[in-house]
Amino acid sequence: HWKGAPFPVFFYFGNEDNVELYLNHTGLMWETAPKMGALLIFAEHRFYGASRPYPDGAPSCRRHLTTDQALADFAVLIDNLRGKLSASSSAWIGFGGSYGGMMASWFRLKYPHMIDGVIAASAPILTFLDMDPKYDDTAFMRVVTQDASPGGKKPNGCAANFRKAQPAVWKLGQTPKGRRLISSAFRTCRLVNTTEEVEELIQWMQAPWATLAMGNFPYPSSYLIHGAKPPLPAWPVRAACKPLEVLGSAAGERALMEATREAVAVLYNHSGKVGCFFNGDKHDQ
Repeated sequence: HWKGAPFPVFFYFGNEDNVELYLNHTGLMWETAPKMGALLIFAEHRFYGASRPYPDGAPSCRRHLTTDQALADFAVLIDNLRGKLSASSSAWIGFGGSYGGMMASWFRLKYPHMIDGVIAASAPILTFLDMDPKYDDTAFMRVVTQDASPGGKKPNGCAANFRKAQPAVWKLGQTPKGRRLISSAFRTCRLVNTTEEVEELIQWMQAPWATLAMGNFPYPSSYLIHGAKPPLPAWPVRAACKPLEVLGSAAGERALMEATREAVAVLYNHSGKVGCFFNGDKHDQ
């Protein structure tokens, strides 16, 4: 789309994955570039994708994996490209989401002479431990819960029944008979044998909701599953809530567990090919 200088350059600050993932899921840049005659550049973060400075297993290599070093990479790249493209008269606008948005914001703060502005989404640049304002470590999961509640346009049964399922699993998991029931209801790959495994199973039940909430787009998307196919459905939290919503308030323990299994299967079995869950060869199934 670029018409040459002085038309703008849109520069994406890469996240913690191969850059192709963000290239294929960053709609704003693609939608805006034709209207503005902008050039699109997607920069990969060091240590991800093909940008690997060391082979796997190299000792102490992660000492070179810091945000400061990654920001310096972007600075060198922008400086180099600005000259090669004869784009000194172009406005350079940064883009990024999540960690990439944090990188974009920090770049603007640290190298203000190199970037004219940034558009950062979901980028908490000032909320960390020991900072003011104080970090609220419950805020994220409150928003996730809201997605599965009436505030997120979901019937109340979804969050309420999932809350019931967790203590029910823990209580059943205290006896061998209860653990057999858990294994059957969740279709675990192997029998759940210990209370430690029961605790891990509850964490496994909880884990998908954050991913589904972050990827709760109104269209099918593979962004939060690293480009895997098939994609998650549109509004995946709604899809996950359906099995829990239909349960009555007097649903039994097995019904709660089976509904929970079907809910989290929206992520764990998005392929439709997973035959068993939790403790198979891939722990995230």
